Amino acid sequence: LLCEGDDNNLRYLPWRNNGILIDITSELTEEEALLIARERLRLPMFYSLPYYIGRTLKELRALPERWQDVSMLKGELMLVLNRQLEAELLGRKLRYSKEYGLEEIKEGNDGKGI
Repeated sequence: LLCEGDDNNLRYLPWRNNGILIDITSELTEEEALLIARERLRLPMFYSLPYYIGRTLKELRALPERWQDVSMLKGELMLVLNRQLEAELLGRKLRYSKEYGLEEIKEGNDGKGI
């Protein structure tokens, strides 16, 4: 789980690793790979149901090319959040917060979601 950064780069969540920018064009050190690997999260069960798993895999983002051969990241896919810490997956809007983790944003009568 990483966020959009500047110039097509990525960054950590604001409260993780100081939200620093990650240069996707450079080789990763072991320490950098470990920090990125620690950003893993398990998606809600809905996304792995037989009917949805194929679409889920297609919509998740592949690792940057220079990272694909790093052993601890091999085979990983990414959910990349926008600057508001939101993403859309299978037509469902998701948000990540320090307080609640990953949650689906459901539009209510007041339009605020949850």
